[in-house]
Formats: sequence, structure tokens, C-alpha cells
Amino acid sequence: MKRTVTYAAGVLMLGVAVYAGTRLWAQNTAGAARPAAPTTRIGLINLPYVIKNYDKYKNFIKQMQDEEKGYAEQIKTKKESQERKGKELQSTVDAAKKDTLETEIKNLQRDIEDLAAKARREMNKKGTDMMVLVYKEIRDAAWRHAQSNNFDVVMHFSDGTTPEEMNSPQAIVPKMQAGGCIPLYWNPALDISGHVLYALNASYRAATGTTTPASTPAGSH
Repeated sequence: MKRTVTYAAGVLMLGVAVYAGTRLWAQNTAGAARPAAPTTRIGLINLPYVIKNYDKYKNFIKQMQDEEKGYAEQIKTKKESQERKGKELQSTVDAAKKDTLETEIKNLQRDIEDLAAKARREMNKKGTDMMVLVYKEIRDAAWRHAQSNNFDVVMHFSDGTTPEEMNSPQAIVPKMQAGGCIPLYWNPALDISGHVLYALNASYRAATGTTTPASTPAGSH
């Protein structure tokens, strides 16, 4: 009886193995006959290109240059006053007048240093805040483009914005030293930098009422 049970179990296991093997062969055959088409879509964004051509950032740079010029003019005025008082000090013989001029010169020097420090502090903070804001806006625009165009992954990279910049030592050396993923070749159709830039500029111009037309992206920049 025990041998019968053992034999029956062996036949059952053999039947299961044959059935499983048949199913696996059928699945493999079906898979070989109808290979699944790849569906992953990857987008690439040249981050410096988008930032450099984003209207909001270009206007911000202009504002920063104007502010920097304003600080420079204030410092120049104080330095000129300091120089005039220095010349006056050299020709003054009155002791009390000399003390007054020396104090004024020192105060002007302190004002110049404080003004320069304030300019650096404010300019650095504004630059950092704007860069964080622009990065978030690029990220959101990339997300919207990916959602509407069925991209599975969008990655950004840093490269020049012209062939001359791309092939310059300043651009090539960092690529060789970088630890991240730097594409050596990509299908131009994957580069959605132009689409993201177009969306950013169109949104910014609509919000600010700017009438400058946004050029339509032709697949990429």
C-alpha cells in the first residue's frame, strides 16, 4: 500500500512538472512570437540653456546689474569725498580741524566697507533665492511636459548653449571630472529643453503682459 501511495505521488508530481513545463514553453513561445515593445520614454534638459534663455531670469540679471551699479555709484561718491578730505587734511595746519577730518575720513572708510558688505550680502541672497525659484519652476514645467507627452523619466544635464561653448575647455573639463550621468550621445528628439523653455517664457509673458513672442520650439533648442 505504501509503495502504491508513493508511486501515485510520483506520477502526480510528474504530471505537475509536465503541465508546468508545457505552460512555460507555451508562454516562452508566445513571448518570442510577440516581443513586448519598449515603452520607456526619457527626456533630457540642458539646464544652463533653459536658465540662460528664461525671460524671468534674464530680467532678474538685468535688475541685479542695475542694483550693483547703484551700489557702485554710492561707493564711488563716498570714495571721492574721502579723497577730497584727504587732500584737505594734507593742507590743514589747524590741529582741531585735522582731528575732525581724520574722523570723517575714518567714518567714510567704514561706510564704504559696510556698503560693500551689504551689497555682497543682498546680491548673494537674491541670487540664491532666484536660482532656487527658477529650478523649482523648471522642475514643475518638466513635470507638466512629461505628463502631457508620456515621458517616464526627465533628467537634466549641464552643457554649453552654443557649439563653441560645448567644445570649450571650460565645458569639457568639468564633464570629464563629473561623477554624474553625462550623455555622450542622445537622440535630439529626447532633448526637451526647448519645450520647457517655451512653456516657461509663455507663462511668464502671460503673467507679466509682455508682448515679445515666444519662439516655437522645434523639438529641441
